[in-house]
Amino acid sequence: MGTSRLRPLTVKEIVKLTSNLPASIKHYSLGGIPGFVLVHTPAGHTSYGLIYRAYGQRKKLTLGSAKLLSLGDARRLAGQYRAKIEAGADPHGDKLEHRREAANRKREEVEQQQLDVEVLWEKYKLQVASGLRSKDEKERIFKRYILPVVRGLSVTKITKAHALQIIDELVDRDKRRMADKVRQNGSAFFQWLLEREHVERNVFAGLRGAWTNKVIRTRVLSDQEVRAVWLASEPEGRWSLWIRLLILTGCRNMEVRGARWSEIDRKARLWTSPQRRANRRSAIVGRCSDMPYHSVFRISPHCECTNTAGY
Repeated sequence: MGTSRLRPLTVKEIVKLTSNLPASIKHYSLGGIPGFVLVHTPAGHTSYGLIYRAYGQRKKLTLGSAKLLSLGDARRLAGQYRAKIEAGADPHGDKLEHRREAANRKREEVEQQQLDVEVLWEKYKLQVASGLRSKDEKERIFKRYILPVVRGLSVTKITKAHALQIIDELVDRDKRRMADKVRQNGSAFFQWLLEREHVERNVFAGLRGAWTNKVIRTRVLSDQEVRAVWLASEPEGRWSLWIRLLILTGCRNMEVRGARWSEIDRKARLWTSPQRRANRRSAIVGRCSDMPYHSVFRISPHCECTNTAGY
């Protein structure tokens, strides 16, 4: 390591140098080691530094505050860095690089929190899915089939390999119809992300449909089969009302199971099934004939029941 031609200054000499505040930032050479300086500011702050050249540029490496670092420790530290510099190192550049890496890591952590798949799904639900009749089914599909594979990931880290894993697992279990539903829901979600430039591509787009043999169901139960179902429901107690109302009204399963007393007008014998549960564009208003009317009102709406429908 090279040595400075200047005599090393003592603590007393440094105190004398810094007794008066400078009009601008001053660098006092402390001698002994080339480039070893004391930095003195107009505000009265003093610190030790090392000035050197690297890659054709003049650089300054701050060693520490003069209040926290003694002159002897600062001189030893400057000597260590000077030896590294003469060996080809750039400690100031390394320090800046470490700062940039730390800033990048912090930015990535913030982006990870903001672009977390669960966070953005909740935002998607609020802005888009909340207005859809199928919002509950979308939520169920996402949490049951998509989320277990991509939980904890930023949407930018989700790839087509993740989408294929989700679809292939369902196909392997012969759940082809559900695989198509997952693909459609995943594609809608990622299209929303793509529109907002959260992702660069829709990872569910272009995947081959899993269900190719769509069959339109045309079979209906015969009178004898309906009678058998009706009689078989009798031992079920109050739950038999659910099965009988399905038969008598022709409504969907969840429309009947989710029925509330508040939806039924006893005097007018009208049952209004709300739009969100009927999965249609408008609510259904149906007049109860004698059989479903008496089936429902055989019990009181104030009776103790185990289901939320109240019958």
